[in-house]
Amino acid sequence: MDLQRVYSLLELKLLDWADALIVSLPNAIAAIVVLLLFFIFAKLLRRTTVRLLKRFSSNANLVYILGGIVQITIIVIGLFVALGVLKLDRAVSSLLAGAGIIGLALGFAFREVASNYLSGIILAFQRPFVVGDIVEIRGHFGGIVKVGLGATDLRTPQGQIVVIPNREVYREPLKNFSRTGL
Repeated sequence: MDLQRVYSLLELKLLDWADALIVSLPNAIAAIVVLLLFFIFAKLLRRTTVRLLKRFSSNANLVYILGGIVQITIIVIGLFVALGVLKLDRAVSSLLAGAGIIGLALGFAFREVASNYLSGIILAFQRPFVVGDIVEIRGHFGGIVKVGLGATDLRTPQGQIVVIPNREVYREPLKNFSRTGL
């Protein structure tokens, strides 16, 4: 008799779940559609952003990174909208709080790296030098070989490659001998 009671409770619970699934099915389908639309929109906006930025910047790394940031931002917004459609408002609040805490922790952990990349982005827009310019940075003299988002490579007259983090390139005085031709 006890087994019959367990079976009936289990049956009631499964029927409740089935009813809840049927009731929430339209919202789940709407959330999936919203998410797919945001994915498509994010991809299109990324392409448009990359196309526009290529006109203004010759730094391909910067262009693609900014395009990726735009795409990820749109996808995250779509995820929050989809969770709102599913009426998971508390989950959205928890995700935002968690993202804030994780962002703060990552900000402290990767402060140096983030500083190098932000300096690289600023250098890409300001363009104090280009590949081939003869410069002196932090006492290192030579020609610019590569300008990346994290570091700048400099070839000395002896043929050595000096990798200087962009944070230091941005903060330190820079002599560009190619600008004036002297």
